[in-house]
Amino acid sequence: MGAGSQEPGYQPGWSGSVQGASSGWQSQAPHRTGTGAPVRVDLRPNAKGILIQVAGTVLTLGVGLVAVFGGLASDQGFVPIAVGAIFLLAGLLPLLTMPKVLRARALEIGPMGLDYQDPKGYPWAVRWVDLAAVDVKYGHSRSRGGPFSDGVVVALEFSLHPGADAQYPNLGRYRRGEVYRLSLGQRGDLLGPLAQPLGAFAPPQVFHGVTNLGSILAGRLI
Repeated sequence: MGAGSQEPGYQPGWSGSVQGASSGWQSQAPHRTGTGAPVRVDLRPNAKGILIQVAGTVLTLGVGLVAVFGGLASDQGFVPIAVGAIFLLAGLLPLLTMPKVLRARALEIGPMGLDYQDPKGYPWAVRWVDLAAVDVKYGHSRSRGGPFSDGVVVALEFSLHPGADAQYPNLGRYRRGEVYRLSLGQRGDLLGPLAQPLGAFAPPQVFHGVTNLGSILAGRLI
């Protein structure tokens, strides 16, 4: 399944205005099937997300280098060198994945359905008629409290009507049990930009609103 492939019978590529990050969303979004130009929600990391990525990488690599060189310059043996090597490997991983994390992504929400645009990943598009339910879910990470994180983990979850799965082979990697999940990471600023167009465009029986899961492990919404 390659990037950029399209779903049969459905051509995405809507045009719409970019929704800015906003925390002033209304929990009681209007439940009506809207018309007009689709809304494009930018999913690229905000400045805070980029800062978290860069600061975490630099800090981890710095600790690793200090430990390795400290071990080499002292007679403390192999232990500090081994610890430093672990930190270096842990720092290299986010450094290598940074281009993927910072890639351009967007979700367009409009009269026809949902269109997830990910030119360097695995895009998909789903029609409202094939969707049984759509939920925006978020929770407060139990590891929150750091200086660079608000600890709010967000995901878009949806399910299809029975028999519709075969029409959307691109969704396979997003399957999580009985639902499909688009994980958005620590992006509490996306709650409003997602809830408003979903409430405007989704059929009333499809959009189930925004659900607060309370205190959760961040991995629950991955």
